[in-house]
Amino acid sequence: MSILPVTLTFFEAYAQANQTVRLVWETILEVDNAYYVLARAGQDLHFETIAQIEGAGQSQIPLLYQWIDTEPFSGINYYRLQAIDIYGEVSDTFITSVVMETDSPYHLYPNPTPDWLYMKWQLGASPVSVSIHNISGQEWILSPRQQLEPNKTYAWNLKFLPPGLYILQIKTEQRRYVEKIILQP
Repeated sequence: MSILPVTLTFFEAYAQANQTVRLVWETILEVDNAYYVLARAGQDLHFETIAQIEGAGQSQIPLLYQWIDTEPFSGINYYRLQAIDIYGEVSDTFITSVVMETDSPYHLYPNPTPDWLYMKWQLGASPVSVSIHNISGQEWILSPRQQLEPNKTYAWNLKFLPPGLYILQIKTEQRRYVEKIILQP
């Protein structure tokens, strides 16, 4: 009788208030376990690798692992956890899911940030303009009115601005969204 390379007690995905997903799993036994591969899929069930987390190798005590997905899809997210042994073989596969409810058509990250700000647009194609303002009201146009594509990520390098509190304004044809952005040194 052979011992399973990984004995998992649970693998769960938790939707967080900041529109991220916290993935948590616990093992009670690891034999020759090199690392874990995390993959995410939407409704299409096409999994893409999003992280690689080092395994314990050998362990006979409970170990808790976690990872934060900062770019989950709007709606259903499927997560696949694969345990890879020291020989490079997939020894075990586990699946969990979570639904991300959002009334916002975008996801901004990271915030605070030292330089780059990313926005994943989650609605259909739509004309949008994006600007950032300091507390004195000075404005910088990050994106003039342009057509944004669904599930595409846009990026802006804010390194030209001094550290501090800023207001990001996102205007669509129907609505204006305002977010506080903190630029770190």
